[in-house]
Amino acid sequence: MRPHEGDHRSPLLRGPKKREGGWARVNPFPTKISPDFTVHEGASAFPVMSYFFTVFTSAFNRADTIGRVYASLKNQTYQDFEWLVVDAGSDDTGRLIEQWQGEEHAFPIRCFRQENKGKHGAINFGLSKAAGKLFVMLDDDDECVPETLERFKHHWDSIPPEEQGMFAGIGVLAEDEDGYVVGDRYPRDVMDSTFQELAYVYRVRGEKWWAFSTAALREFPFPEEPEARIVPEGMIYHRLTRRYRFRFVNEILRRYRRDDRQLTKGNPGSHPLGNRIHLAALLDEDIQWAPYHPELFLRYAVHYSRFSFHTRSGLVRQLRGLRRGWAKMLVLIAWPVGLLAYCVDRMRA
Repeated sequence: MRPHEGDHRSPLLRGPKKREGGWARVNPFPTKISPDFTVHEGASAFPVMSYFFTVFTSAFNRADTIGRVYASLKNQTYQDFEWLVVDAGSDDTGRLIEQWQGEEHAFPIRCFRQENKGKHGAINFGLSKAAGKLFVMLDDDDECVPETLERFKHHWDSIPPEEQGMFAGIGVLAEDEDGYVVGDRYPRDVMDSTFQELAYVYRVRGEKWWAFSTAALREFPFPEEPEARIVPEGMIYHRLTRRYRFRFVNEILRRYRRDDRQLTKGNPGSHPLGNRIHLAALLDEDIQWAPYHPELFLRYAVHYSRFSFHTRSGLVRQLRGLRRGWAKMLVLIAWPVGLLAYCVDRMRA
């Protein structure tokens, strides 16, 4: 697939059009995106950008599966990249990485050992060490097609150089082990938009994959609460596209493994603090999008209350944890259902 000619921006990013009888309704949500990068404090300590890509893998007890990642990278048709691994596990993953570092291949492998701070903590650390212009996260049990980096570069280069500073990255599709697309396709084969518009206007769901601008992603580090082992990545992605655009492309580049050890499965109450932080951010920072998808925001409020109860935060504390009046109003409506969901979690635990 090749990018189409013309304006790839979604309708909400194009602005109003003249029609008979006056101007079309102006989108009430901010769409101007600054081309300027905010300089992260301490940015001078970041490595020089020596590669086009940093392929990042956070590894935790995955000696049995991380070989898929290594095999995928060895088969890449584009080789201007480094593989950066942050190992928080206690199995033989580190030994395997050391063995591969001694083998002959066209790309460098850098491995760092870190105390287990969750994947979000590993991402923060990886970003501080990354020497690639674009940052691609490849999970320790997944694979990608041989043309992955070549195609990511093609789509990035298709953005005019003078506009690349306004983009946070490229989004593509994933397939499962049986070759089926995971989740929904994007509304158009090539479109410039935001995560908010995808989620709330077009209601696109399901696993996707991203190549991020390293500089842009560094501006939005994950919060690292000592008790929060998991902070959903979507929290940072939504913050990214409040400032930048993303180019979304209907091209399958990742092979996604549905594995029963994935972080998204298990007891819903096992990681409540990270989920509460994520939902509070969505309610506070995306609330202006609620008219497009009110039922989703009501679910946000239910689950915010649910996970808050898991952290022993009553209704008063839940309301104090939010800044926006409309977000608090939703929680006032939804908290009884959240309390019920919390009680069901406790009974099933």
